[in-house]
Amino acid sequence: MGIHLLPARLLAFTIGAFFAGVGGALYGHYLVSFSPATFYVAMLVQQLTMLVLGGQASLTGAVVGVTAITVLSEVLRNLERGFSLGGLQVPAVFGASQIALGFIFILVRTYAVG
Repeated sequence: MGIHLLPARLLAFTIGAFFAGVGGALYGHYLVSFSPATFYVAMLVQQLTMLVLGGQASLTGAVVGVTAITVLSEVLRNLERGFSLGGLQVPAVFGASQIALGFIFILVRTYAVG
């Protein structure tokens, strides 16, 4: 009805591949070297939760999802070390951030689809 679909899709794919390559190069420079152990399941769940929470069709939602999950992960990471609240000593709970992110992912996917 106005634009040719194939050139538009190829342009979108090329731009997306360019930014993925730049991101991978910067991440490789940050890590100094790549190995299969670098990419673990917790990182995958965190990235999927960011994407699903923010929404796949909205740039603003993606930024909000990344910000919310990053802040939540850092807060939970600090709580994993244990803390004292007045006279009450809360022990360290290892893996709380991964459990919370998985739970948020399941909740968002359950209620977003239905």
